[in-house]
Amino acid sequence: QSTPGENVSYNVAFTVPQQPTGYLYSKFVLSDTLPDGLKYTGFSVKDDTGANVTGNFTGSINGQVFTLTPNNLSSSSFYFKGYTVTINTTVEDKDFANQQGTDGKVILKNQANITAKNSPSVPEETKTSNVVNTEVLFKIDTKTDGNGTVTASEDGISGGSSRTISFNPNAGYQVDTVTVDGEEVSISSNTDYTFENISENHEVSVTFTPRTDKEVTLYKTIPANQVNMAHGTPTVIFKLEGTDLNGEFHTYYRTVQLDEDTLVEYDGVKYYEAKAYFGDITSGTYTATEVDTSRFDLSKVGAGEGATVSGNSIVCDLVNTRHAMGGFFNTGTQIQYFSHNDLKENEFSSWGMPW
Repeated sequence: QSTPGENVSYNVAFTVPQQPTGYLYSKFVLSDTLPDGLKYTGFSVKDDTGANVTGNFTGSINGQVFTLTPNNLSSSSFYFKGYTVTINTTVEDKDFANQQGTDGKVILKNQANITAKNSPSVPEETKTSNVVNTEVLFKIDTKTDGNGTVTASEDGISGGSSRTISFNPNAGYQVDTVTVDGEEVSISSNTDYTFENISENHEVSVTFTPRTDKEVTLYKTIPANQVNMAHGTPTVIFKLEGTDLNGEFHTYYRTVQLDEDTLVEYDGVKYYEAKAYFGDITSGTYTATEVDTSRFDLSKVGAGEGATVSGNSIVCDLVNTRHAMGGFFNTGTQIQYFSHNDLKENEFSSWGMPW
């Protein structure tokens, strides 16, 4: 069993019998046609004593056919010995689809032949070795940018198999790109990619990006008996600021007004309650505050899903949750003197310059 890109060696063993005088070989050729998918890289020869005798032979490759011949057939040292020829190859990194069997597996078959002639009156004889089968196994390499997880790399996959590669973003992230064998692919599920009938090596690379669909809802609640609409409708400003998972800082503002349309009733008590919505926010941690409001004092801060109270602020966890919410409860002060939305303009005099 071998994997594309891996080195593979075939051993061909043969014995040269002792020949009587006058009957030395006039021809002795070992040939081996390498199966498609194996690339020849070299050879070596050892005799039955373990000595390296490669220098006594000449090896060559023509296309996929490897040929080995002794350098000196008249040397007595060639005879009455056993030899083992090692043919070195590399499994090509290619698609073996056209070499799959009915079960989808890729089996490379190798068989050597020796043709010899030792007498002018005797025709040359060819003997064939047993067949060597090598199954080509495949691998899938996976990698990610670290902002999510992906199914671990796997090797030793038989041809014809199927494998599903799953990818899961870390909290606050979503799948950005999926690249298969160097080409970006469209993933409808955003959770996995499946290889069917595998016949070559594959590589999957997944990158993730912070989600940009996070939301914050903030409420402003004031008891109805603290508001005199004759003094104007109270105006509220919310501020939301924080750093997203890319390290970028953001500040958002929302302004709402409490009017008769915002009047609600809880347990028989009436309140004015306005709602501010912040949408399309990038994953991160944000802090919500209420900009000081004329004529009203902050009396209570509350937090709902995805949020916690910190002093007079609401900390919104937009990494682990998609939506955060909280509220600010106010009571009125000095409502007998000023409008709820008084605006004071500063005025400056102008004068001519002395030059």
